[in-house]
Amino acid sequence: MQRAKHPCHKPGCKNLTSAKYCDAHAELQQRENQQHQRLIDERRDPLTRKQYNGHWARYSQQYRRHHPFCIECEREGILTASEVVDHIIPHRGDYALFWDVNNHQPLCERHHTAKTANEGGQWGRKRKAR
Repeated sequence: MQRAKHPCHKPGCKNLTSAKYCDAHAELQQRENQQHQRLIDERRDPLTRKQYNGHWARYSQQYRRHHPFCIECEREGILTASEVVDHIIPHRGDYALFWDVNNHQPLCERHHTAKTANEGGQWGRKRKAR
């Protein structure tokens, strides 16, 4: 079964495609996404950059396969796919705590973002004084 064609997601492009972007814009969009990710990675603390590597990506994928649902959504009576392996206690660069399996929980992006904001920011940064 083939998906219905729709306009390319690139603003101003009227090419029809069954994917998100037409052939003319798919590669360009991929490059833009890679550049954006590189900027995010460059802003990260060097220790954090070192820990969130390919090993973590493989572990995270495997963990989420074994824990497919967000535990916070489940508490609310909703089944939502887990998108992030969260550190229950922020590791703040502590290698042992970072890899402690008992310190991991599956969360959806919404709950992970909320939890991170409540803890004072992302990647172990302290909340700025007002």
